[in-house]
Amino acid sequence: MPTNKKPRKKYRPKQVTKNPMAWAISGVTTMASDRSAMLAQQVLNSDALAALCQGRATKSDMDVLIHMHNAVEALWQAGFGKEYSEILIRGKAALLDVCSRSVDLGRYVLRAEERQALDDLLELYDAQTEVATMRDVARADAKAWSDIATKKATVIKDVEKLRLAMPHAREAA
Repeated sequence: MPTNKKPRKKYRPKQVTKNPMAWAISGVTTMASDRSAMLAQQVLNSDALAALCQGRATKSDMDVLIHMHNAVEALWQAGFGKEYSEILIRGKAALLDVCSRSVDLGRYVLRAEERQALDDLLELYDAQTEVATMRDVARADAKAWSDIATKKATVIKDVEKLRLAMPHAREAA
């Protein structure tokens, strides 16, 4: 008996939008119109940057700043602020430098040029989220997480694991 050369494909139903009106409205509503959510995110980002400037930043503060960078990069790839690629590059380099320096020092230390780069990155994030729609931001966030999952993004390693893996850190502990 001849076998089927094309195996039967598994049936996958098409996703159904649970609230089509909210989905349609999110495509035309800017983030600036939802002032409370935008303000909450701006405060979170500013607090993380202030903690880093004061030398009391924790891993969660760095995660907030890294997530902000990922969002800026994803929105930049979507076409928001294409002319500001230099700010994006300097911000990424600053985050990498701060995190790699923390492996040796055991805490997060910020230098002046890194502070300026992160200030510019925060300003770019605020400007991008004011003009982007909610759907654009959601797509950019999904793209950032997709890039991380498929290893297309530069991963800033878990600093604590790196620090404990170093010989001089184990002796001090």
